[in-house]
Amino acid sequence: MKKIGIMGGTFNPIHNGHVALAQAAYDFCQLDEVWFMPSGCSYMKSKDNIVAGEDRLNMTQLAIDGISYFKCSDLEVKRTGNTYTAETLEILSERYPENKFFFIMGADSLFGLPRWKQPERICALCTLAAVIRDDVDLMELEKQKLYLEENYAADIVLLPFQKIDISSSLVRTKLENREDVDGIIPEKVLAYIKEKNLYKKTMSINELRNAIQKVQDEERYEHTLGVAYTAASLAVLNGVDSRKALIAGLLHDCAKCIPSQEKIDMCKYYGIPMTQLEIRNPFLLHAKLGARLAQEIYAENDNDILNAIENHTTGRADMSLLEKIIFIADYMEPNRNKAPNLMQIRKMAYEDLDQALVMILQDTLDYLEQTGNEIDPGTKETLVFYLNK
Repeated sequence: MKKIGIMGGTFNPIHNGHVALAQAAYDFCQLDEVWFMPSGCSYMKSKDNIVAGEDRLNMTQLAIDGISYFKCSDLEVKRTGNTYTAETLEILSERYPENKFFFIMGADSLFGLPRWKQPERICALCTLAAVIRDDVDLMELEKQKLYLEENYAADIVLLPFQKIDISSSLVRTKLENREDVDGIIPEKVLAYIKEKNLYKKTMSINELRNAIQKVQDEERYEHTLGVAYTAASLAVLNGVDSRKALIAGLLHDCAKCIPSQEKIDMCKYYGIPMTQLEIRNPFLLHAKLGARLAQEIYAENDNDILNAIENHTTGRADMSLLEKIIFIADYMEPNRNKAPNLMQIRKMAYEDLDQALVMILQDTLDYLEQTGNEIDPGTKETLVFYLNK
């Protein structure tokens, strides 16, 4: 018979305290393995600010990578509806009847156990490994242990563990505020969080508008507002989320006013590929750099919004509705008055996005050829795609 510890939790995100507690249980209870089990939809916790189960599962796996006796289970993450400990233990007992399970829990959970769903089944299906910390009254904990043993036939092991002042909420707060979390969460988990842009504080529309105003001159900011509100109106007409359109419009030129050499330096820093055309004409970099800054500075993670920012100057083949809307709104917003055929384009935009797109691309290419400016191949490729669509 194997002795298996069950380390449950939201793990939003997993941190070094979780890993240390699992190690303490492994050592003290002489376990064969500890199974980390990120929760699915817990009925005991608010759903607010909890990242996707897949991300929490991936972070948990990364946190225990290389420790042979730590395993990661997707049992609760993959279950639909609310997840209950009693049901989880039922499933584990049916699947692994040869194992003896130790459910690792905090002292506070030991006091709250009678209010859990089917506490008698929980006690029947596992040994409870309850953490003794220096901030818990040991006499009260012993009394609760005795109460559960007498009333629920519980088998309880009190697990000594020195309190570590780390919590997932503390980690999230630090990440939102861009504070140092080295030594608090495993390095691989931190790298994953950065890669996926998790736990960044979402900005309200008003906060976003104020932030953009600080990095643009007056004329560019007026243009930005024009694009944002034009995009929102086009979004409503075309069944697109108007808030997403507003955000994309506000962010589309977030890198526009950065000096040319600084644009190049920032692209190098973020590993953004640059063509020779873009290096010769750094103003062209503001779209792809802007998409990255939307993530890094303005905490925007929606891929459709990021694509709309990145492709608002040249376009691309097979754009989403939002991408088309931002591309068109950038060209025809009310402050624009120098481009030819604006009246016709504005009218067409509210009738046929693709046709308006073609008109803009044709006029843009005509202007670039007449003025002798270099043409990004992406603009021509976009026009060819929509002419042949």
